[in-house]
Amino acid sequence: KGASTSSAVARPPVAGPARPPAAASSIPSSSAIDLTEGTRETPRKRSRADDVETRVAKARSLCVSELDARAHELMEEPFRDFLAKKIDGAEIERRREAAREQAAKEHPTLSALDKAFAAYTAATAAAEQAAAAKREAAEATLEAALHALEKKGEAGASGSLSGDELGQCKAVLREIKKKDIADPFLTPVDWKALGIPDYPTVVKRPMDLGTVSSQLEGGHYSSVRQLAADVDLVWKNAMTYNIDGSWIYQSASKLKAFADAKFSPLLSASGGGGADGEVTELTFEMKAQLNQNANLLSSKDLYGMVGIVEESCKKALDATNPSEVEIDIDTLDLATFLKVERYVQDCLARQKKKSK
Repeated sequence: KGASTSSAVARPPVAGPARPPAAASSIPSSSAIDLTEGTRETPRKRSRADDVETRVAKARSLCVSELDARAHELMEEPFRDFLAKKIDGAEIERRREAAREQAAKEHPTLSALDKAFAAYTAATAAAEQAAAAKREAAEATLEAALHALEKKGEAGASGSLSGDELGQCKAVLREIKKKDIADPFLTPVDWKALGIPDYPTVVKRPMDLGTVSSQLEGGHYSSVRQLAADVDLVWKNAMTYNIDGSWIYQSASKLKAFADAKFSPLLSASGGGGADGEVTELTFEMKAQLNQNANLLSSKDLYGMVGIVEESCKKALDATNPSEVEIDIDTLDLATFLKVERYVQDCLARQKKKSK
C-alpha cells in the first residue's frame, strides 16, 4: 500500500499510454504528423500566418504527447530506485529532465518542425520589415508629390499669371526674340568657348531669352513683374560686361528700349511698377512670398542669400546669435530686396530642374 501511494505521488502525469522501451519503430516519422489536415476547411478570411501557426501548434502538441510517453518509459527504472529509497527527490528531478532531453533527441520530427518554424518566422519578419520600408519610402515620395502640388496651388492662388497675362507675355517674348539683333541673347553665354573666364565673376546671375522662355512655359513666373525683371536682366548683364559703344552693348540697349515699351502696358495693367519693369514699392504680399520661398532653400543657398544681404544691406542682418544669422526682410531696401528675390527664384528654379 505504501508503495502504491508513493508511486501515485512520484510518477509524473502520463499524457499517453505507456509504450515498450525505445525502438526505431516507436519514434514517429514525418508522416505521423499530418500538417495538411484541415487546410481545406480554413476560412479564406484567415491569413496564411494564422493558418500556419494553428497547424504548427497542433503538430507540436502531438509531438509533446510523444515526448511525454517516451520520457515516461525512460523513467521506469529511476522511479523504482526512488521507491526503493536508493535516490532522493532532487536526483529524480534531474533524471526526469535528462529523460525529457533524451526523448527529444530521439524525436527528429519535433526538432525539424521547430527549426522549420523558426526559419519561417524569421523570413516572415524580414519580409514584413522590407515591406514596411518600401511602404515608408512610397509614403515619403507621395508626401513630397502632394507637397509640391499643394505649394503650386498656393502659389497659383496667391497671384500666378492669368490666362490673358500669360498669353500676352508669350506674345511679347516672341516679338523680342524675332528681332535680328536678338540672336546673341537667345542662349546662355558660353564663356569657356568665347575665352572670357572672368564672365562668371562679373555677371553674378546669368540670364538669356531661351531660359526665360523655358521658365515661362514651366510656370516659373507668378507675375508680369518677375518676367519683365528677368528679361531686363539679359540686357543689364550684356551692358555690364561689355564696354560702351561695342556692338553687343548697343544691341542690348536697343532691345532693352523695345522690351520696356512692350512690357510697360502689361505692368501698368497688373500694377507691377514702372515702365522699365522695376518695382516702385514693396508690398506685404511680396515680403511674405519672399519669406515663404526662402524657407524652401537649401543651407548652401541660404548662405548665398546672406552674402547678398551682407554686401548690399548689412543693417538687415542680425548676427547676435553666433549659431545662426537672421535676415529682417522688413529692413531690406528696395534694390536689395529685388536682388534677393531674383536670387531665391533662381535657386528654386534649379531645385525644380534637379528634381525632374
